[in-house]
Amino acid sequence: MTRWFATASALALACGLSAGAASAAPSSVYTAIQKCPAARLQLPGLTLERGVHLCKGAGGYSVYVVSESDRSWLALRREGRLFPLQEHMTVRFEAGHFPNVDGGKVVEWRVSATGAPVALIARIAYQDRDDAFKSGSTLIVYDLVSADAPTFLGYFATNEAARAAADALAR
Repeated sequence: MTRWFATASALALACGLSAGAASAAPSSVYTAIQKCPAARLQLPGLTLERGVHLCKGAGGYSVYVVSESDRSWLALRREGRLFPLQEHMTVRFEAGHFPNVDGGKVVEWRVSATGAPVALIARIAYQDRDDAFKSGSTLIVYDLVSADAPTFLGYFATNEAARAAADALAR
């Protein structure tokens, strides 16, 4: 009976600890994406040597900020692998003209209770489609845990909505 009690107690303790760790809300870590050193970025079939800056990220990630003539976007590097994020930041971006991330001062990483990044949140500013004198912005979220590469989750109007989408990944 003592052995059963010890096993049941150990199991209950283990379940309690893992439930507590799983329920811990993710937190935010911020990376400055301004005033980072100039860098060279080698993409498949293309080398960028101008308008590229390399910033330290979170959890082993590095962040490249790529400023083209009228738009900017990010690329992530981790463990020697490069993940360009320009598809949803510029190419397929439909909210407005001239999307850019380099006007933002930081990107936000949502990290688990262990400190591992689970999502990246960045603000994209743009020019209104109908009125060149108006601007807007949206938040873009990437899943960093569900696949082998960062996965686009969507665009969000508020910090709360972007964080809620990111935090769902940590559950």
